[in-house]
Amino acid sequence: MTDALHQAFLRHLAATSPHPLALDVTAADGCHLNTRDGRRVLDLVAGLAVNNTGHRHPRVVQAI
Repeated sequence: MTDALHQAFLRHLAATSPHPLALDVTAADGCHLNTRDGRRVLDLVAGLAVNNTGHRHPRVVQAI
């Protein structure tokens, strides 16, 4: 992420964490997040942005 994009993101963010960019997420699927540095981590912030359906749930994707 460029510095300008990073600053724009922080200006428009509804902060829910003191460190909103602690993970540089490149993809998400189900309950997992993939990070730019190659880690696959479990998303334990259910409901904050995914409403407990996970990321890219097939039925939600199909409905949209």
